Amino acid sequence: MKFTLAVVAFFAIAAGSALAEEKKINDGFLIKQYKRHPAADLDNNGRLSAEEWREFQVKLKLNAEMAEDETAASRVTGFRGKPVLPTHPEVAYGPLPEQRLNLWLVPSDKPTPLIIHIHGGGFFQGSKHSTIDAALHERLIAAGVSYASIQYRFQSKENPLPEVLRGIARAIQFLRHHSDEWNFDKERFGAFGSSAGAAASTWLGMRDDLADSSSSDPVLRESTRVQAVWAMSVAPTMDIWEWPRYNPLFNEKMISSWIKRWGYDPDTDPNDPTVLAWRNELRFSQLASKDDAP
Repeated sequence: MKFTLAVVAFFAIAAGSALAEEKKINDGFLIKQYKRHPAADLDNNGRLSAEEWREFQVKLKLNAEMAEDETAASRVTGFRGKPVLPTHPEVAYGPLPEQRLNLWLVPSDKPTPLIIHIHGGGFFQGSKHSTIDAALHERLIAAGVSYASIQYRFQSKENPLPEVLRGIARAIQFLRHHSDEWNFDKERFGAFGSSAGAAASTWLGMRDDLADSSSSDPVLRESTRVQAVWAMSVAPTMDIWEWPRYNPLFNEKMISSWIKRWGYDPDTDPNDPTVLAWRNELRFSQLASKDDAP
């Protein structure tokens, strides 16, 4: 009996020593990481917890992925060589000051397809590209394809994401409305982007047509549908409360952070009828149909 107790006591002490040593190592690691990355101290209390470090690592990875996607997008859109200014710069496609687009028309004796670039930035930052480079411009001319890059109003409490997306859809309608003037084939529109731009492109490719044939605004009578989508780093849904279903590292605290970033009240009720209405419009799986753009 005494021997058994002694063995138990030995292992208990050994386990306690191991835990203490592990804690010491972890504390030393966190202190080192805090010195390297003070922004990881999310509650600004001068100490870095393991939970904060895990959350910061997720955020750091997401930021790195977004930067990588934007770099990939910039390779496609230009900025690498001699710039080519837009044929039509700062074209207003709506009444808001943010609703502007740049347009590059290619010479053609027949209507051209149109590629529309939608910038990323989480729907709260970023801007349309003001130019493309000569190499891309030559490729567009060789392919007989025109190109546009659009700016849009960012998300806020007064302008929730469905309204942001409808504003972007207006740019598609505006460009279609001017198809004859700018020599577009209105049945060959494609949208692309990364991150937020990818989400908007996917939404355009899957959302039922918003054309309103009875509208007094001739722009809104045009189709919002696109015939092709290229989405880089797109989420499976833009309903933020669904994100933990697809990424278990995305917790309630991170949801709250994004809600505040987008200008909503931190205590927004996800089941409020008004909120539920626009959440449903952001779930790509509910928008999918067999006639969607590839």
